[in-house]
Amino acid sequence: MNVWNEKRKRQVTQLIIYKKMTIDDIEEVSKMEERCFSMPWSKDAYEQALQCDDVVYVVATNEERIIGSCGVRNILSEGEITNVMVDAPFRGQKISYPMLQMLLEEGKKIGIEQFFLEVRAGNKPAISLYEKCGFQVEGVRKNLYEMPKEDGLIMWKR
Repeated sequence: MNVWNEKRKRQVTQLIIYKKMTIDDIEEVSKMEERCFSMPWSKDAYEQALQCDDVVYVVATNEERIIGSCGVRNILSEGEITNVMVDAPFRGQKISYPMLQMLLEEGKKIGIEQFFLEVRAGNKPAISLYEKCGFQVEGVRKNLYEMPKEDGLIMWKR
């Protein structure tokens, strides 16, 4: 077997598990958040969110650790999606789509009928993912983001 096939074989055999986030996952998720975002949520913010009945977070794990996470909060049957992330070494491996699909299903279980999110206008991979999941751009918030300053797109899945 040549080297390319051996590398490909190792990549294919990695198992990704998607599950609801628990309190035990917060430490690892908050560290990943620090790596992924210029203005990360704190560990306390995650702890508070998970204590609410109207909030669901899911994580993607490989055989070693958590490699992705996202959440949704139910606001009068509208789901605000937050903190969608995949750790840098695992981006581009089709992890976020099934993770987001699971989040949408879990959101429906807590009464969410439509979903919305905000995304940096320059984050083309994320925008493409959200469009694949059925979201459409319905507005722009000028200078929403800091570090660096950037507009935010408001996307809805109705």
